Amino acid sequence: MGDSDDLVAKQKEFLDAFFKKGAEFAEELLRENEKLRFRVVKLEEQVAEQARAIPSAATLKELVEKIHSLEKERDTLLGRFSEVETEGREYAERYSEIERENASLASLYVATYQIHSAHDPRQVLRTLHEILLNFVGAKTFAVYVLDDEPRLLRPLTAEGMDGAGAVPLGEGIIGRVGETGRGYYSEVGPAGPEPRVCIPLQLKERIVGVVAIWDFLIQKTELLEGDFELFDLLVAQAASALEAACLAAGAGGASPLRYDTLAGLLEPRE
Repeated sequence: MGDSDDLVAKQKEFLDAFFKKGAEFAEELLRENEKLRFRVVKLEEQVAEQARAIPSAATLKELVEKIHSLEKERDTLLGRFSEVETEGREYAERYSEIERENASLASLYVATYQIHSAHDPRQVLRTLHEILLNFVGAKTFAVYVLDDEPRLLRPLTAEGMDGAGAVPLGEGIIGRVGETGRGYYSEVGPAGPEPRVCIPLQLKERIVGVVAIWDFLIQKTELLEGDFELFDLLVAQAASALEAACLAAGAGGASPLRYDTLAGLLEPRE
C-alpha cells in the first residue's frame, strides 16, 4: 500500500506542476497577445494618419495650379521691380542733371554779376581771373588785347606762367582766333606749346582780345556744358565790362578798349 500511495502522490504532484506551468504559459501568451493587439491598433492608427496626410489627386492638381499662379505673380513682380529700378535710375540721373543745370545757372549768374559790378579795369581783370580759376578750373592762362598798330595781340595779364609774348594776328591758334573770332577747344590734357582752349573777346561785332588756356587744375578732367556756357558769357560780356570800366576810369576816345589805354590804366598808381 505504501508504495502505491507514493506513486499516486508523485503523479498528482507532477500533474499539478504541469498544469501550473501550462496556466502560467497561457497567461504569458495572453499578455503577449494583448501587447501585439495594442501594437496592431497603434500601427493601424499610424497608417490611417499617413493615409489622411497624402493629398488626393484633386488636391495635388490644385497645389500645382497654385504654384504656377504664384510663379506668374513672382515674374510679374520681378518685372515691375525692374521697371521701378529703371525709373529710379532715370529719376536719379534727371535729378543730377537738374542739379548740374542749377549749379551752372548759379555760376553764370555770379560770374555775370561780378564782371559787371566791377568799375575798374584792374577789378574786371581780377574778376576774370577768379572766373577762370574757380568756375572753369583753368591753371595756366593769359588774357590778350589787340594792339591795332601793329596788328598784334599783346598779353594784358597771365596766370601760372612767367610771361607771355605778343602774338601776330593770324599766327598760331591764338592769332587765328583773334583774326576769325572762332573759338578753339580741345580735350583737357597735359599742357603744350599751344593752348587747349582759346576764345575771342568781342565788343559788338569787333574782336578786341583773346583768352588762352594752356592747362587746367588736376581735378579738371574734361570740359562740361557749364564750361562752354561760361566761355560764351566771357565772349559776350568780358569786353563790354572792360570797356565800361575804362570809361568809368576816365579813358576817353571813340574806343577806349585799346592796349595802350588799358596798359596805362593798369600801371601802378603813385
